Amino acid sequence: MPGTDERELELKYRLRIKRIEMFGAVLNSVAKWGALLGCVYFASDTLKGIVGTTTYADVGIRFLGSLRISQSIGIAITSFSIFVALRERKLRHDKTEYLQGRIKKLEEVLDMNRSSSRITPRGTTRPEDQ
Repeated sequence: MPGTDERELELKYRLRIKRIEMFGAVLNSVAKWGALLGCVYFASDTLKGIVGTTTYADVGIRFLGSLRISQSIGIAITSFSIFVALRERKLRHDKTEYLQGRIKKLEEVLDMNRSSSRITPRGTTRPEDQ
């Protein structure tokens, strides 16, 4: 029966593909955890070299330790606000870039003779105009 041979061949190749997929998954995990282990190894080696010396981190901790609670809260709120503002700006530019093609097509449908403002796709001013 030719159908039986074809079925066995199909099962054989499915098994081979499954083995390759499993090997790939194992290799992926080994690469991830190996990279993490390498980072930990090199970080620990670096920390061994700076033990007992004064570092920027030590100076920063002493500076932060001398601040009052109200100053610390003010610095934290300001830092968080700057982070949120920069993140929102990036998201806004990303969304403008995402929508700009659709908007340009719709504007051309309304008026074929429409001239471009020549701003960048992200909605920022061209570098030569600054």
